[in-house]
Amino acid sequence: MLGDNSLYGTIPNSLDNLYNLDTLYLFNNDIFGSIPDNWNQLKSLQKLDIHGNAFTKSIPDSLGDLLDYNLYYLDLSKNA
Repeated sequence: MLGDNSLYGTIPNSLDNLYNLDTLYLFNNDIFGSIPDNWNQLKSLQKLDIHGNAFTKSIPDSLGDLLDYNLYYLDLSKNA
């Protein structure tokens, strides 16, 4: 869990290499930019919480692909 850690910057595209990642909590940090298009490769992801950051671009359509796999919890609220 990396929530509430004052992380600053963008999310690297290489995160999609974590094929077995099932939970990603990056909430309440200072992460900005866009949600990577390649997160649809995280097919084991069940919980994704990135609320309270500064994502400014639109949600990539590819993120919806995760709903066809294991994703059952998603919080994208309170972003810029």
